[in-house]
Amino acid sequence: MQIESFFPIHIMTVNQPTDMLAKSKSIAETYIEAKKWKQKRHFGQTITSYHSDTTINYAGHFDPTLAEFINFSARDYMDYIGFDPDSDLRIESWLNLNLPDTHHGKHEHFGCFISGVLWLVAPEKSGNFTIFDPITARAQNNVHWAYARMPHNQYNRNIHSIVPAEGKMIMFPGWLQHQVEANESDDARISVAFNIWMTKNGNN
Repeated sequence: MQIESFFPIHIMTVNQPTDMLAKSKSIAETYIEAKKWKQKRHFGQTITSYHSDTTINYAGHFDPTLAEFINFSARDYMDYIGFDPDSDLRIESWLNLNLPDTHHGKHEHFGCFISGVLWLVAPEKSGNFTIFDPITARAQNNVHWAYARMPHNQYNRNIHSIVPAEGKMIMFPGWLQHQVEANESDDARISVAFNIWMTKNGNN
């Protein structure tokens, strides 16, 4: 018997080098302190530079070594999934602070080619990164057969949770729906998220 899987969801995990992580953490913590983010009212939501930075270029402006790491990793990812790794890329990045009891609801980054996140500070129980089955018909149909489902595996689950860890970076298709679960720890989680577009002749 042979079973083949088609239309896979490709998620890449990369670990940031320890020395680079220490530098990135220091840069992020300095930024957060300067912006007084920890004193802000968060209303249960992520505090982010996405809306305040009109260029959406946190890494490029404040942590160029991280920007290079994202760029290099993205090209490895593209090569693996069968796209030209020498393509021109446009990368947006932003810093996120999740204080205790904050979360980020289900969404996708429609329109970009690759999305990703790097966790700089990730206390235990600070909120998993959950992805959802993008094939709606399959997810809806499987509800009827839930009573017969055996322990979850890659074929019978509708959601999958990724546990954040310091220095861990993931990349995934921009259209993949995901959410950040509530930070149930007593400490803040800090991450850098990013979107990547392939460009043609310098244009989207």
